Amino acid sequence: MTCKEPASRWKEKKGEYGAMRKMACVLAVLCCLALGAAAQEKSVPRAVSSAIRDHHPNPFTHVRETDFEKAVQALDGAWEELCADGEAGFALRELVASLGDEHTTVLCPREQERILPFFVLKFEDEYILVQAQQEEAAWTGMALEAIGGVPAEEIARRMDPYISPETEGWRDTLTAEEMTSVSMLMHVGAMQEPEQATVTVRDPRTGQTQTADVKTLDGGYDFSTSVIMPMAQTLMQSGFYYATLLEGGELFIQYNLCQDNPQMPMADFAKALREQLAGMQRPEKILVDLRNNGGGNSEVIRPLLDLLSELRDQGSRIYALIGDRTFSSGVLNAQDLRDMGATLVGEPTGGVRGFGELTTVELGEGYVLSCSTKDFSGGKEHRPLEPDRRVEQTVEDLLAGVDSAVSYVQGL
Repeated sequence: MTCKEPASRWKEKKGEYGAMRKMACVLAVLCCLALGAAAQEKSVPRAVSSAIRDHHPNPFTHVRETDFEKAVQALDGAWEELCADGEAGFALRELVASLGDEHTTVLCPREQERILPFFVLKFEDEYILVQAQQEEAAWTGMALEAIGGVPAEEIARRMDPYISPETEGWRDTLTAEEMTSVSMLMHVGAMQEPEQATVTVRDPRTGQTQTADVKTLDGGYDFSTSVIMPMAQTLMQSGFYYATLLEGGELFIQYNLCQDNPQMPMADFAKALREQLAGMQRPEKILVDLRNNGGGNSEVIRPLLDLLSELRDQGSRIYALIGDRTFSSGVLNAQDLRDMGATLVGEPTGGVRGFGELTTVELGEGYVLSCSTKDFSGGKEHRPLEPDRRVEQTVEDLLAGVDSAVSYVQGL
């Protein structure tokens, strides 16, 4: 039997929406369903349990093993009924999220996954529409107030059981991503039909709101016809990595992905940058932007670190910009920069120095587990990397075209 991506919602006996925020609530329902169910050999829930035990270095750091196993057994007994109701995917996501490992997640089979026609990012306490399709272009720069009459913060609260953050920053990042997922929005009760959503936005400058029905996208987001809100160039993510000189003479290096660009591997990038800098005055300040770095191979940055060490020895001051979307190997590279004397500026990282180095396991029925295989914490508590100078990107600066962290470094 193939389970479909959930399209309906968990409901209480009276038909009202049940947020099911705590695993205990799910267990209460699943245990009842499990009593008369026959055990399945290597069912998806049991496959999850086996894979986690086989690959994860310490899966029961944040949840008791006995509680997790009870949840697996209950989900196993209820699996067929949950599949029939279209709820299996979210129940499985909640099970895996209970481990509290931001790297270990489950991917569910999707049929014609729909999305809203815009992207949002969280700045301060606002979900800002930073990019949209042409039809919603006028909404870029607006704050997402509600979907289907449900306030954005309430939607975020209802989504919480299905995501696996270890920091508030990564929670905000994942929630912003899920905020445009039609299947998730229908599951938490913010949408009633997949083709259309009622969206309310608010102008952060004036406080005025407007509500309209928008059509969802079933063919994916069309970047060629999308519109990006006016913002500082340094806030816009661009490719694997690039370097440019800012108006004040500072060298700005944006490093977005811990992976070699096939068109210009990091060694070639560092070599070309070294040659360009040889013919000009040494930059007084160098900013390495890791705010959009979601990880990869932490060793890719080594040629750049060698160059930065040379420039540091020549008198350049190095600053590393970090934030909510600095994750996985991006966090390790931020620590590398700190170790060589860089000042960390921005907000705490979304990722922690903890579990990582992923493997994928096919669970059956289209489900795939992405599971940590190593612990990089050295036995220490998993915590985000804190900046030396905390500078939050404000909505006011965002709308004014100012990069708050860059502006701060330029003013030093």
